[in-house]
Amino acid sequence: MDSSDSITYNFGQAERGIALLIHNKKFESKDGTRNGDELDRRHLKTIFKELGFKILSFEDQKADEMLKIATDIAKESVHEKSDCFVCVVSSHGNEEQTKSDTHQSTLEREQEIMGVDGKGIKTSDLVDIFNDNNCKGLSGKPKFFFIQACRVSGIRKMDEGYPKQNMTPMKGSHKQDKVDATTKGNFLHVSNNIIPHHRRAFDHEKDSADAIYEEIDTSDTDDDEDLTYLKAKYQKNTVIMFAALSGNYAVRTSGKGGWMLNELYKCLAKYAKDGRKLERINFLEILTEVLAGISEKTFNPPKDSKEYHLNGHFSPACFTHCLTKEVYFKKKSSLRKIKQVISKAKKKVTEMLF
Repeated sequence: MDSSDSITYNFGQAERGIALLIHNKKFESKDGTRNGDELDRRHLKTIFKELGFKILSFEDQKADEMLKIATDIAKESVHEKSDCFVCVVSSHGNEEQTKSDTHQSTLEREQEIMGVDGKGIKTSDLVDIFNDNNCKGLSGKPKFFFIQACRVSGIRKMDEGYPKQNMTPMKGSHKQDKVDATTKGNFLHVSNNIIPHHRRAFDHEKDSADAIYEEIDTSDTDDDEDLTYLKAKYQKNTVIMFAALSGNYAVRTSGKGGWMLNELYKCLAKYAKDGRKLERINFLEILTEVLAGISEKTFNPPKDSKEYHLNGHFSPACFTHCLTKEVYFKKKSSLRKIKQVISKAKKKVTEMLF
């Protein structure tokens, strides 16, 4: 049994917890439709349900509606008997200047997640709703936030990621670029007439009748004059995974969904196939695998496109955490019993038939 001084969080509660999913696909403004988001929503509902979560899914919410939904869910009594809490928000986003002394040499910036009405909410405000003080039922329990949204402050300033280094492929492997872990990227200044605001061609094949496009999960923002640093405000017992580093675009494809959410689904599904593996691996290690998977993805526009100068670049994701213990997703005893009953029933049917 887990005790207060255990090095692992207590995942022996009666319930796994709530998985709150907010997916904003159709926007009222010229930001338009976020194609591919429906794939993420379907995949995440499937995998979190398999992990034992109670799914609460919402689509196309305005900014104030997102905060109200979060506030209402934070009041749910089920948190008191839950292992943890998950929140996924997939939308357009940016980073805005916070209220600070504008005479300083640097200014603070903080990510905003956009509602379908074009208004934004601060990521920190969303996280605060579920902190140990505001949501007593989750006090001392791990809370996981996954944010699929851009973190740029203006189209004129962006970090395109790190150029990948060509390496000799290993024998028997598919020829592809690999990440050089020692490579450092530079902050690149790109003019408006070079970088399109929302769309870049992705995995284009001349013979393909159904082209897949790479899109950017950012909203229209004004240019700013100076670079700034990100304001970090994170809560205890909390993990926040961003689809992009500060100053970067979050990438999404119409055929596969968001890079981060797609990798998250694949990694969770891999371990969910074997409950014993899931129980034995620290959840942060799974998230590290998600980052590794994203690092293998690159922009692949056609050679005749205006975006070809981005060929071979990638947009890295990241996560930050203030966990105080390790996280292991132990299977619920009720789930074990159900599976055992089903297994025995199948065995009896097989014996009767043969």
